[in-house]
Amino acid sequence: MTVEPATKQTIIIVDDEKNVRDLFIRYLKAENFNCLTASNGNEALDILAAEEIPLMLCDINMDGMSGIDLLNIARKKYPELAVIMVSGVDDRNVARMALELGASGYLIKPVPRTSLIIQVLNALRLRELSLSKEANTRMLIHQEKLAAIGRLAAGIIHELNTPTTYIRGNLQTFARYSASFNDYLKKMAANPEKEELENIRKKMATLLETTDEISAAALKGTERIMNIVSSMRGFVVDSHRDKTEINIFQPMIDALILTRNRFKHIGRATLDGHKFKDINPKNFVVRNRLLISANSQRLCQLFVILFNNSIDAWQTFANESQKEQASFHLEISIRKQEDGNVICQVRDNSGGMEADTAVQVFEPFFTTKEGGKGTGLGMSICQQIVREHNGKIFLKNYPGSGVCWNISFPA
Repeated sequence: MTVEPATKQTIIIVDDEKNVRDLFIRYLKAENFNCLTASNGNEALDILAAEEIPLMLCDINMDGMSGIDLLNIARKKYPELAVIMVSGVDDRNVARMALELGASGYLIKPVPRTSLIIQVLNALRLRELSLSKEANTRMLIHQEKLAAIGRLAAGIIHELNTPTTYIRGNLQTFARYSASFNDYLKKMAANPEKEELENIRKKMATLLETTDEISAAALKGTERIMNIVSSMRGFVVDSHRDKTEINIFQPMIDALILTRNRFKHIGRATLDGHKFKDINPKNFVVRNRLLISANSQRLCQLFVILFNNSIDAWQTFANESQKEQASFHLEISIRKQEDGNVICQVRDNSGGMEADTAVQVFEPFFTTKEGGKGTGLGMSICQQIVREHNGKIFLKNYPGSGVCWNISFPA
């Protein structure tokens, strides 16, 4: 009985023996699969670059590039590709290595037809489940991002409204001064007496000096708006998780700009000992360069989640505490270690956590917030983002005082 796949899928068969390729083609075409073939690793990589292929059957021992090398390259370049390794030697160590590198299955020649079909169907099914899980994870991450945007929205509107208001006021003043300046020019053109002319010149000099101040203030306001918009774009725009060489201070600054209106009324944030309110974001990023391979948008999301959680925890702690609570303080430090790794520490004075809470903090859907106020995904997403960057995140809990998030990224 032939078991037809739900859709006619393509499988690439990579083997340097033609008779093996032909045998696999016969088996697979009988099960309604399309087949492509390659006699070596380089041919296979060319086909994978040109075609969207869900599954590769790959011989381990081939001339030139070995099957293990091809598996390693293909899984890195095409993470959604399922791979079944085939070998003429029953070697448990090689099989273990292939599975650790991401192979979905392992077959020993001569391969019985039934064993081949079962492993192929199983590998494709596992691939479907993995893609479905990734899609669900992306949806949950997107929901958490939307929730974060909702929490930030009011503050961002206020942050934009403040500089917009004083830019508008300065421009109105500038318009009045411009009209006065034109009146003075007309009076000068009327050839007034020397004493009156000198008086007009003094008034015009005062106007020019004031308009310089107005222009500088308006430019400062527009720079503040540009910083907010740039930071929001960095947080919202999906960059498909591509990693590039970035200055880690940039997503950190962006996250502080986005959350500033939440913490500036209750306390302060310091970055490497500098009060954030005194920092010029553009100049600070230029002066402080610490490069890592990362996705800036994902790191910005990581830091926004951490900062929001600290603010929420401090507010809960302050409301529940019977004594007067110190103002909120977010203390951030970033440094490079001797081994080249970059360490970020985010410490707050939110009162710390209960021991059982600290143990569960990275579990999906675990939350200490009231119903409707949290998705319970924040810290699990943070952990996922750090793992995407081959980093590590762990919590130091200081009950009654606060917490310190320690995040390390490879150089």
